[in-house]
Amino acid sequence: MRSILLIILLWCFPFIGKTQVQDNFSDGDFTSNPEWSGEVMKFKVNSTKKLQLDAIGTDTSYLSTKNNKINNTEWRFYIKQSFNSSANNHSRIYLVSNESNLKTSLNGYYVQFGSTQDDICLYRQDGNNSTKIISGTIGNTGNSVNEFTIKVTRDANGLWELFSDASANSNYQSEGSINDITYTSTSYFGLWCKTTSSNSTKVYFDDVYIGAIVVDTVAPVLLSISTIDNHHIDLHFNESLDAASANNNSNYTANNGLGIASNAALDATNTSLVHLSFWDPLIQGQINTLTVNNIADLKGNIAQTQQKDFVFYQVQTYDIVFNEVMADPSPVVGLPEWEYIELFNRSNFPISLNNWTLEIGSTTKTLPDSTISPHGYIIIAHQNASGDLSAYGTFIGLSSFSLTNSAQQLILKNDKGNFIHQIRYDKSWYRDDYKSEGGWSLEQIDPENPCGCSKNWKAANNTKGGTPGQINSVDQDNPDKTSPEADRVVLIDSLTLRLYFTEIMDTSSSLLDTNVYQVSDIGRPTQIIASYPDYQSVFLKFSKPFKTKKVYTLKIQSFSTGLVVSDCAGNYINGFSDLPFGIPEQADSNDVIINEVLFNPPNNGVDYVELYNKSDKILDIKNLRLANWNNDLQIYEHIKVLSEDGFLFFPHSFIVFSTNSLIVQQQYYVTQARQMIQITSMISLPNTEGNVVVLNSALQQIDQFDYNEDMHYDLIQDPKGISLERINYNEPTQKRDNWHSAATEGSINNTHMGNNGTPTRQNSQYSEDPKFAGDFSIEKDIFSPDNDGYNDQLEIIYQFGTSGYTANIRIYNSKGQLVRSLINNELLATEGVIRWDGLTNDNQKANIGIYVIYIEVFNLNGDVKHYKLKTVVAGHI
Repeated sequence: MRSILLIILLWCFPFIGKTQVQDNFSDGDFTSNPEWSGEVMKFKVNSTKKLQLDAIGTDTSYLSTKNNKINNTEWRFYIKQSFNSSANNHSRIYLVSNESNLKTSLNGYYVQFGSTQDDICLYRQDGNNSTKIISGTIGNTGNSVNEFTIKVTRDANGLWELFSDASANSNYQSEGSINDITYTSTSYFGLWCKTTSSNSTKVYFDDVYIGAIVVDTVAPVLLSISTIDNHHIDLHFNESLDAASANNNSNYTANNGLGIASNAALDATNTSLVHLSFWDPLIQGQINTLTVNNIADLKGNIAQTQQKDFVFYQVQTYDIVFNEVMADPSPVVGLPEWEYIELFNRSNFPISLNNWTLEIGSTTKTLPDSTISPHGYIIIAHQNASGDLSAYGTFIGLSSFSLTNSAQQLILKNDKGNFIHQIRYDKSWYRDDYKSEGGWSLEQIDPENPCGCSKNWKAANNTKGGTPGQINSVDQDNPDKTSPEADRVVLIDSLTLRLYFTEIMDTSSSLLDTNVYQVSDIGRPTQIIASYPDYQSVFLKFSKPFKTKKVYTLKIQSFSTGLVVSDCAGNYINGFSDLPFGIPEQADSNDVIINEVLFNPPNNGVDYVELYNKSDKILDIKNLRLANWNNDLQIYEHIKVLSEDGFLFFPHSFIVFSTNSLIVQQQYYVTQARQMIQITSMISLPNTEGNVVVLNSALQQIDQFDYNEDMHYDLIQDPKGISLERINYNEPTQKRDNWHSAATEGSINNTHMGNNGTPTRQNSQYSEDPKFAGDFSIEKDIFSPDNDGYNDQLEIIYQFGTSGYTANIRIYNSKGQLVRSLINNELLATEGVIRWDGLTNDNQKANIGIYVIYIEVFNLNGDVKHYKLKTVVAGHI
């Protein structure tokens, strides 16, 4: 008896392992249990436990495993191709093969996933020839990401049926069926990929099943309800439905007086989707309950009564906001090394992001079907980040995803193309130079202030470097309570103005009402267009053209009867605003001069350059450039555009350029913050010596200043954080003694506050053109060289009737001792100014007291003149 039993076991045992093939690659291995053979070096199990193609270059790759099941068999598997399929980019899944090498002549059947028709079809292969036996029409593989589960069945009579599910949820749709008994046995199942080099790692397989046909005995389940509008909803079931039961409107009833659906229709393509209509409109935000009865699947399984809540809610602007951005994940702090964007749902309702668009710079991405829960988060990144980032929360993977480190425009729109939210982040938002270099995310401070821009963002402060999928580490109340202001006006053409505001504006307020605006001598605009996507400016179109050489005033009126202009947070513009503007002219040489340069900033500070418009022209800085001059190569370098949109530069005013206006305002006393212009990158300004050049748009030089740290006041031990200031607008820029260190403290009457620099205001060392009185004179005979910005230098003024005089100037104290040789044999102009900074020949500050200035001048004709002038060095006692 034992012998008979042993024989039976030995006979049965070889077939036990061949009755079924299953592999989900969860063990991280495909070389055993079951054993896959073939081109094993071209595949790997990735971090998400999926089998991934890992080939190099343009290639055809395959794997196969033993299988002898063919009749009464079901084949089921997951496949993803992260590219649009084509003749050179598609996959085959060999259900039946008599050969293990799938690249050779063989007999069998395979599912082809994509090709020139972007479809899913069943083929029979006879040696080297293939015949399409089921032409699929449901599955579309022509997307940037194609993720499906595929099912194929064959019964004992040779009836083949092909199914696909684009949701990868086993919600199968039939691609067709056919009888074919050409081959009735098999030895292998396999995977075959043909890709070009750019797609050689973008095919994925998982959840392979080969076994008995799974008989459907389970009734259909209502998975979800999505609202289309206030009369229509869509029902999503887990499988294909029987059309008769699905189309019976009496099977669907809703509460809140909606009653029986007015119409029910099974979708013509997706037979697990039912479209419902109601006579009465759905109420915005009201929770409704749908009751579903007697719904059957294709196998006749009838579902018991099912109920599910749904809400009609039309998404509003700012319901979903950008909440966190990891633009530069390297060097790693604590999070996986992936760029990502986090969205936050500010509303009380779940919101589907299906077919929403995400604009990243000039690239537009369509989001897949995913729902963000009320006050919930969704992480968006490259699809390959799924294994690392999905652990932090709901994840959306895109086939390509890239953020720039320094700055980027991000725009979110819903499926109807309506604007939802936008930000334009840049490095200054970190507020931390160290964290801006990588590894730390930018986090929104207060999600209820979605238009806060830079004032509502900062670098994450938790130990991981970011908080994807959870409340931000910097989260706190940060409401916008500041009233917006009209900021500046730029002329677009002779009939169009662009008006900029200090904040993002609310287009539903009176912003677009023509009665809000009026221009002197012109009248009201005929049309107003809000800028997109930031809504921080409007275009005003007029019927009468503006004239050159005329300054106009734009009046903005708010808070009058029925006219309320407000920002995104609802803060109003108060009263009236007047902004000057005019048609800008071209800058000529010496119209714009370099007035102040900070080239050795304080700790955590930035360089800045101040320009002064000494002309009577209205200029536009978009027509100016900052640059450096390379004397060795005789070329301009580091040329910087100062404004893309335009910024009017009015006569006798200052404009300061830096890479971070906020930092300059924190470290220096700035009186005209609107005259601070932030540029992406600064020209080269070394701490020891360098140059600044101003060019026009044709790259013709307007002004140049060659600086050196030795130009600082000699008694300053450390010039760090102290700017060099121009003394007189009309003296040459390159004249060395026309520059002086900024005052390091305020003057007695505070008319010239120092504090190491004077960005946007008159220089602490400013001096007007001197008034000449004879050949040599002193306008102010008392000065106090203490670098407080008040009478810090003695100005010796001269004027001759003819040119050609050479001068020697020496300064003696009251005891007749020489203290300073100011100039030696220096050729003078016909008029000018010579300055004494109060220092002696040994770089010591001159003592308080009376001093005699002895001047000798002579020319080549032998004419000699001598002058004696007196001055007093004063100071604090």
